[in-house]
Amino acid sequence: MARFTSRPHRLILRDRPWLSWGLGCALILGGTIPLMVMGTNELDCHRTSANDGECHLRDSHLWGSQSRTIPLAIIEGAWVEQLGSERVNRGYQTKLQTRDGSINVGDHTGFREWHENLAQEINLFLEEPGQAELFARQDDRWLGWIFLVLFPSIGIVWILGFSKVGIVDFDQSLGTLTMGYQGVFSRQLSQYPLNHIQAIELKPSSAPKGSPEILVIQDSGKRISLDPLCRGSLMQQKQTVAQIRNFLGL
Repeated sequence: MARFTSRPHRLILRDRPWLSWGLGCALILGGTIPLMVMGTNELDCHRTSANDGECHLRDSHLWGSQSRTIPLAIIEGAWVEQLGSERVNRGYQTKLQTRDGSINVGDHTGFREWHENLAQEINLFLEEPGQAELFARQDDRWLGWIFLVLFPSIGIVWILGFSKVGIVDFDQSLGTLTMGYQGVFSRQLSQYPLNHIQAIELKPSSAPKGSPEILVIQDSGKRISLDPLCRGSLMQQKQTVAQIRNFLGL
């Protein structure tokens, strides 16, 4: 619950949208994660003779790169593994089958056809002794850049356009009560004369665990509710009512 702050000739409450700001920041930060995870993967094979040669696997990401060399003689073939289960498909992974086990080629993605084509190219290279070279490249950075542009943009628009600060401002120097919401590009504020305020009342909540409602009573009989800008427990609302009454001299 936001609390009133007492200043000379002013009693002001600012209900800051921490949840909304947090969501916007999460979108901004979340948009940078894919770019950090995604990168480029290369398979570069060279054959020096019918049964001799090497394949080089290179993985490059934002935090670094690594490479691995595999003798062509121990590679038995390539295949595509479906990750997850038949009911929950989590993507596909191209694998090299060697005498020592299987090795991942690049990262897993949801593009089944791409992985099947890559596995087919590798198998054709292994079966064709006259083919001297094979080069394949997987570059996921474009998807990372899309996330980097899209999600932070949504987060910034959310913070600037939809996150508004709730305000209740008793200002004796201006003689006004100002209340409503204020954002970067818009504001919804209402003003009422302080000298027309006759009383501050506390209306019990009809819900068992609801927040009692603070009412500003004008001399015309009009009731101005501070809900939902000013909420809290019964004890907190009683303290707030006493604080406002004391400030206004009621």
